[in-house]
Amino acid sequence: MSGRKRIVLDESAFFDVRRQAELLSDVRRNAPQYYQAISEQVQQQLRAAVEDADARLAAADEVAANLSSLTRQLEQRTNDELRGESVADDGRAAELVRLREDQAAVTARPEEAARAWLADATAMSELIRTTLPHEQVLPGELDRLSARLAMAVHDVEQRHFASAISVAQNAYLDLSDVRLKIENLERERIAAQASALRGLYLVEALVRDNRTHVVEVAGVEGVPISATIDVDHWTQGELGDLAETVADRIAAVGAGHHPMTAAELVRIADQDVPALESRLSDVVQRAGLRALASQLRVNYADLVARSLERRAGYTLVDGVYMGEDLRGAYVAKLQHPDGSEIVVDVTPTPGDDASCVVRLHSFDSHATADYVLRQRAQAVAAELRHEGVPVADLQSEAQRADPGMRDLEALRQGAAGTLSSARELPGSGPASAGPAQVPGPTA
Repeated sequence: MSGRKRIVLDESAFFDVRRQAELLSDVRRNAPQYYQAISEQVQQQLRAAVEDADARLAAADEVAANLSSLTRQLEQRTNDELRGESVADDGRAAELVRLREDQAAVTARPEEAARAWLADATAMSELIRTTLPHEQVLPGELDRLSARLAMAVHDVEQRHFASAISVAQNAYLDLSDVRLKIENLERERIAAQASALRGLYLVEALVRDNRTHVVEVAGVEGVPISATIDVDHWTQGELGDLAETVADRIAAVGAGHHPMTAAELVRIADQDVPALESRLSDVVQRAGLRALASQLRVNYADLVARSLERRAGYTLVDGVYMGEDLRGAYVAKLQHPDGSEIVVDVTPTPGDDASCVVRLHSFDSHATADYVLRQRAQAVAAELRHEGVPVADLQSEAQRADPGMRDLEALRQGAAGTLSSARELPGSGPASAGPAQVPGPTA
């Protein structure tokens, strides 16, 4: 009788491999070399925003120069302090108090004072409307203050100058505060945008830097050699997906037609960027683990082959990766002088980087008792334990092995027979020397 069995191996066999992969997955190792270039890249990205801020101040200087003597000093001081990227709140507050308490002009020339306050407030309203993102930052606020200006205009037309002065003066002072608040909020938004871009550009650079990854695998006679792997290939496109995500975030953060708020940008810098970097580290580590697990699959097949050679007289004929894909199953074929064959396949467990399954597909030239086949599989499991590989219970699968597994050339070309559709039959009797499950390195 021919069939399949499997042997389950414990995860502890792979702990050393996992530690090795973790040591090799330091995705930030080259980060410092990118800092200067990223700083220049961010400056270039935000150059338009800086130029817009300078243009706003130039427009504000022009407006301030044409204000009345009542308000010119306040706006010139505000412009100078904004140009230095800080506003002295105490000095501005004192100037505001002076403006509110200066009643000399109101008493002596009420009509002139009313028209001056109205003109200054109108000029400030127009400056905000034409140069600042007021609807994005303080939606509806300029319209509210413009309605108050309309009341002041009506009072002047009705020659109610005292009322016009009060309404226009308060409207102007509120407009001046609104302008300053929007400028400060816009500066905070640009600073948050710069922080988010710096983080995203760094992750983008690290993704490029980690497209390949160096792992150590066993070479001839077990001597370790370094191998460079393609991270995107070994993770089946995960690195490419991450690169697209980062590119999309950069485009969203840098969008000028619909800019993000400061709060959104801070969240990206403080939460999204670290999460993306952690994701990159996981992807790189997973690629390394899968490459190392691929080598382990060959090692396990070799251990099984040597065991069968010593105990049953089988000789190794050849070994291939299914579909010539090192990420998949490794298959080794052994032959006995009497014509019997055993195919050893070591297959990664679907969806689990931490384990693989070792299967023994037996094709005997003569009828063999079930207990003999089970003893053969148990002997292989014992041999693996002797080599230091923790092995759990033997499990039986199909009563008959898949004949397609004997054609290694077809397997090399990717025709894997019906193996993928086979399922374990709990409680079935022994069929023949069969497969083994090998929990591998965890990602």
